[in-house]
Amino acid sequence: SLLLSVAFCKDTNVQKSEPHKETKDNSVAIDYIKIIDSKIKLNSQMELKAHLQQILKGSNEDIPRGKNVSDKEIELLIQRINKMASAYNSLDLSVENNTYYEVMLSIYAFGSDKKIRYHSSNDCNSIDIICQGIELGGSNGFHVTPHKTTSANKTRKYSAFYESETASYKVPLSNSGYLSIRNGYYLQTTPGEFLAILAAVQVPIDRPIVVDGMRFTVADIVEDAKRYNIEGDMSYLLSALSYYCQKISWKNSNGETIKIEDLLRHEMFRVKDLKSNEITNCLYGIVISRNNYLSRGFSYSPKAYRASNIYLKYYLKLALNQQTSEYGWSSTYFVKKNNVTDFESTSDMASWVIPYVSTDMLKDIRIFGMIQFLVKELEKRQQTTDLTKNSLNQTRTLFKALRSIILYKQRITNRS
Repeated sequence: SLLLSVAFCKDTNVQKSEPHKETKDNSVAIDYIKIIDSKIKLNSQMELKAHLQQILKGSNEDIPRGKNVSDKEIELLIQRINKMASAYNSLDLSVENNTYYEVMLSIYAFGSDKKIRYHSSNDCNSIDIICQGIELGGSNGFHVTPHKTTSANKTRKYSAFYESETASYKVPLSNSGYLSIRNGYYLQTTPGEFLAILAAVQVPIDRPIVVDGMRFTVADIVEDAKRYNIEGDMSYLLSALSYYCQKISWKNSNGETIKIEDLLRHEMFRVKDLKSNEITNCLYGIVISRNNYLSRGFSYSPKAYRASNIYLKYYLKLALNQQTSEYGWSSTYFVKKNNVTDFESTSDMASWVIPYVSTDMLKDIRIFGMIQFLVKELEKRQQTTDLTKNSLNQTRTLFKALRSIILYKQRITNRS
């Protein structure tokens, strides 16, 4: 039977390492994925034990491959992707009429060069506008808390520099106060979301930010992100901190030591049902954090790496088995969501599947078909899309779909 115990990695610093070799041996992951909170009641332990057994069963099996599409079909799809990317990138975004959330998501889809209209200029960089502290849609997305003015702040340890592991550079943190991102409707909806978008488009950690005349950098936002306790949706914080953090551990606002792998384990166990409306966020955070680490020449511990492989492979199998005849996902798939369209369900799935699958799977009819489905839905909406009239979910779905089709194009055209 499974032992409900925790195996912790003692090394608290990120180590440079060679990419892990994929093996059929689950032993390196067994202890790691048998994590159980001592506060969970016995019936929950049994439920988790059954869930782990289900995941481990068959985890050595390869994902069945679908047929590959032809190069000609891919070429035609890329032409349609280019057309949609150009059409939606030309949507009018302005400082006066669009919200922080809309501008953030447009940056997520199109990158750090995304333009926005500011007064008479149509050629302003969106990142520049945000980092200059200019209000969007009448609100400011940043909040500054002066140092040591509240009891909560007194528990936070402030360091003069954000240092890299090798001390190859130092980013001075502001002495003006703590810079944080406001949460709220049409601002940031989940902690770490804004920082995750900056990481996704590779905004440097020493990028200057000015708020009310006070100077900060992205490093100040990173420091603020470290204050959170591990609870709720940590997927964006996981993806963001795996990109920006030079050290694998830090102290949160309660003085507790937190490691990147703590966030990884939390997300792996937060939701166990693929049909939950939160599962795609969990899987997105795990995929992006792995990609971020590997791109920087780092890696999780062998146990964590193998455990995440098992989880992702398991959920990819489940997901591909639930595709519709059009290679999307039905609007009824996510059982806890209301008023969901097939477009939203498929956009959510693609957000983690496209950055996860291997390059040789990009030609698989199921992956190709997923992107073709999103392109078709974007084509339907091209002439009628008005961001100022969209709901938050419609805006999020639109830009997540655009991000996925653009990433698919980038990956499949650069494959070796």
